[in-house]
Amino acid sequence: MIKFAAAFTFAAFLGVQDVQAIEVTKEYINKNRSYQNLKAIGVVIHDTDAPGGTAQNNRDYFNNNSVDASAHYFVDWNKVIQTIPENEVAWHAGRTANHKYLSIEICVPSKHNAYQFNKAYNNAVDLTVDMCRRYNWKVSDIFSHEWCSLNYKETDHTDPVAYFREYGKSMDTFRKDVARKLSVADNNGISDSEVSKAASYLGDNARKVQYLLNCFGYNLYIDGQCGRRTTQCIGYLQTRLDIYPDHLFGPKSIKKALSQLDIAERGCRFINETKLIQYMLGVTPQDGIFGNKTYAKVVEFQKNHGIYPDGRVGFKTFTKLFEQNNAVVAPNPGTNNKPDKPAKPSQPTIPTRTNPMDNNARKAANYLGNKITKVQYLLNCFGYNLNVDGNCGKHTAQCIGDLQKRLGLNSDYLFGPKSFRRAINKLDIAEKGCRYTNETRLIQYILGVTPRDGIFGNKTYAKVVQFQKSHGIWPDGRVGVKTFNKMLI
Repeated sequence: MIKFAAAFTFAAFLGVQDVQAIEVTKEYINKNRSYQNLKAIGVVIHDTDAPGGTAQNNRDYFNNNSVDASAHYFVDWNKVIQTIPENEVAWHAGRTANHKYLSIEICVPSKHNAYQFNKAYNNAVDLTVDMCRRYNWKVSDIFSHEWCSLNYKETDHTDPVAYFREYGKSMDTFRKDVARKLSVADNNGISDSEVSKAASYLGDNARKVQYLLNCFGYNLYIDGQCGRRTTQCIGYLQTRLDIYPDHLFGPKSIKKALSQLDIAERGCRFINETKLIQYMLGVTPQDGIFGNKTYAKVVEFQKNHGIYPDGRVGFKTFTKLFEQNNAVVAPNPGTNNKPDKPAKPSQPTIPTRTNPMDNNARKAANYLGNKITKVQYLLNCFGYNLNVDGNCGKHTAQCIGDLQKRLGLNSDYLFGPKSFRRAINKLDIAEKGCRYTNETRLIQYILGVTPRDGIFGNKTYAKVVQFQKSHGIWPDGRVGVKTFNKMLI
């Protein structure tokens, strides 16, 4: 998740004149959230079927009412509001589509109004162009809700077909309009000399910059070659950062980009940031998993460079990594470059075994009983690396209290149903072939799969399907909130 100002424009992002300068406002809703990880492979187009409702009206409705439905974007004739992060599942088109695609809801005028429709339609086209550019999608990755209903058979909605037809449009014309604007964007103002100049300027830093660009959603193939697409993406990002797009990505651009990155730490889900860190520290494989090996390398680097060794990679550590890796980063003007004063490590704090927690440990042990092993596996999904022994000692009790604090709960050290539900909502969906080792071990323990190796293979998949069938859950073999809830509570 990248931290930007609350609003930006498509035209500024794409750097093209044919795209409208419509503002996107981020107003995330508090209700109707899945908090499940999404790696979108396309986008579904909807209409709200709520005549007269604006983007703001729809956003406020889903923010204030628990209806088990949501969308990533609401688009009307004046504005676009993002209500769900793009890396989070929204509930818009049935179980399968929800876990594959982003969603755009186009608002409907109160009565037939071609002007308002065309404005909303074009805003949706521009938003889709933006997505296709960032994710390197084709127009064949754009779907209607009707298509999802026909292919996945999990809903019966047919939008936006009738809405488009009323104004002489269709999904085919929508895709053609997206394709036309994508063509304009692809051919916009990048000359061979600019590509050559960028490649010469970056030199050996091209690979590092490609990793950094991917942290902002550009999905570049990492080859260390500064070609046309890499040069274009540099310009796009500079525009997003409010920097003149010279396509060179010098010290000012890198500093500004690094300041927008989230803090990466052990157990985090920031795959591209972690791959960047692993590349610069020589960690192999560069799999995007911030585990013990990456953590140890980060701590070692921080100790060697006068940074507080908390194993968390924030702006200071990212900047030092780029400096030490011969990147084109200059120090901030007006600073003395002395290390920051040691700061307290932020969550998760891995408690020590020597803290006096006897009372809380006894309380937790009595409350949890034979659930302790299950809770230890669950705690490990959040980066605590406990030895799973089924005994609720001081260390396990401390980790329970620490996780409750991270989840915004009172640290009572008991880990009751409310704690379970809050924790489950933060877990990623585990499925065959996934790399969520700790989540998979938890599943294997509950279902009696041996060995509990953390590999979600055919054996684990079969057990999950069997469990889902016997508990009235759709047997897709994927363990999300509903299946985790049934397993754990």
